Amino acid sequence: MAEPGLTVEHSAHSRGVRYHNRLSYTDFLEHHLLTNTPCLIGPQLTASWRARTLWAPPPSSSIFARLTELYGDQRVSVAFCDERDFSDQRREEMLLREVMERHWAPGDEDGPVRGEKVYVKDWHLALQLAQEKGDLSPEAHEPFYETPDLFKDDWLNGYYTAHTNDDFRFVYAGSAGTWTGLHRDVYRSYSWSTNVFGRKIWRLFPPSSIPLLHSDSSSSGPAGELAYDVRDVDQTRWRSFEKAHEACIVVVQEEGETIFVPSNWYHQVENLTDCISINHNWANSVNLLELYDAMKVEVSTVSESLADVREMLKESGGEDWEREWSAVVQDLCVKDAGWGWHTFFSMLLQALSSTFSPADSSPPVSSIALDTSSPTATSASSPPPFPPAPPSLHPPLPYILSTAKQVLDDFETSRADELRWCEGVAGLVRRARGLVGRAEETGAEGSGTPS
Repeated sequence: MAEPGLTVEHSAHSRGVRYHNRLSYTDFLEHHLLTNTPCLIGPQLTASWRARTLWAPPPSSSIFARLTELYGDQRVSVAFCDERDFSDQRREEMLLREVMERHWAPGDEDGPVRGEKVYVKDWHLALQLAQEKGDLSPEAHEPFYETPDLFKDDWLNGYYTAHTNDDFRFVYAGSAGTWTGLHRDVYRSYSWSTNVFGRKIWRLFPPSSIPLLHSDSSSSGPAGELAYDVRDVDQTRWRSFEKAHEACIVVVQEEGETIFVPSNWYHQVENLTDCISINHNWANSVNLLELYDAMKVEVSTVSESLADVREMLKESGGEDWEREWSAVVQDLCVKDAGWGWHTFFSMLLQALSSTFSPADSSPPVSSIALDTSSPTATSASSPPPFPPAPPSLHPPLPYILSTAKQVLDDFETSRADELRWCEGVAGLVRRARGLVGRAEETGAEGSGTPS
């Protein structure tokens, strides 16, 4: 039976998604983070956002015209949704005003000037505006919105905004019918996405359905290929996809609403109307083990693909061949996945430092060695633009310690060679271990699982 005041799609406890008009952090942690289940949250969550009024178009104008008026000289990444490029859509960089002139400007009755379905994706607008001002303070970084309290416990953006010229905070803008193919988010991170204007439809697949989303062995293609578009699947190759379809959760997201997508959930998204959204990829102690497992899989995959290189280095007889081999693997991980063990443990160390370390007894966040594998780092003296969450907005300290210890214990035992040979990683692990030990000694006691 539908919840009062909700559309059929929203009421879809029948489809497996809860809808919240309001949601406390405690309930969000218990019912969605710890259970790794999606939800929709009503417009009240982001009602105070300046973007709701700043980006609102005047009568008879489009949402894209107003966006272009404000940010037309910003460079953006544009996906051409009707043109496949391997497992993605063809991408092209251009100024936002060029997107407007070529693709969004009113045309004939058939639609935009060129009739192409173009989608501005992964637009780092907040970061671009802050860098233009030369001010990395929180106020400069988020001039048109504020991260909702539910999502402020964010180790990923906390590290990247403090130590690199990159982040995982995006604006998306696309016309009706534009879409993003089936994928899971970077590093198996969480994501949240708010429709500032427009409506979307989401197709969500729980982790248990992942094997069903990949092709079987056949004469027409290799096994293990991820389905590209779940609306059009060749069931002679994806013979188990019907079972994945049965597990799929379909959610219509209305204007003003926010969706939470958990770790390791594949999803495909389509704009039902012209749409502008703000979204983050993010991570914290609750999905730390997912990120760690994703990193282990990436390293193993890269290592297997370079087995011949390993043998060549080993046969060369050099004293440091293992160190050289490790550097080759980590370099390719960074190129392929965007990070390696150094970034991962730098992020963990910063998060533990900001959570547990008293200012007078432990290195401050800004003293963490900058990750040279990441884009050009910001000054270590800059104030952190994405401050750590207060205690009321993160899990209990024993839980954070427990997940951190699981990662450190496993890495020290099962990845001993990488601990030894990956440049700089042993020092990061040692410092993280020290922070955990001191936190345990000074009173982070109790159960490791939130009640």
